[in-house]
Amino acid sequence: MSISKEECKVISAEISAAIKPILERHGLAASRTNSTYGPLYSIKIEADKVSIGMNGVNTTSQYADAYTRFGDAYNIKPGMLGKKFINRGREFAFAGIASSRSKYPIAALNIAEDRIYFFTKDIVDKVNA
Repeated sequence: MSISKEECKVISAEISAAIKPILERHGLAASRTNSTYGPLYSIKIEADKVSIGMNGVNTTSQYADAYTRFGDAYNIKPGMLGKKFINRGREFAFAGIASSRSKYPIAALNIAEDRIYFFTKDIVDKVNA
């Protein structure tokens, strides 16, 4: 018997909710969760140390770290971490660079959802404005 996409979503949401307090006790927050379904269900949860800045962005995340190291290569000014911008009517805060993602390397925190989304490099012009 195979696990459906809907079952995968439910299971992953339950696991994420259950692990959140454990991660918080250790000063961590899930930065990315990937799951697969079909004949086999698997889940991978990555967590970062948490140090939330005044701007609401985790200043110690892997994305913030990559911004510190590679910001110049992406033509992003210093001090941009946490700068807010609007995209398609939703408010985001620049969270850093996902250097392993070539097509969508810019990480931004959706303020309302408290979730990271990824954008193409052209969003930097909007953030820099």
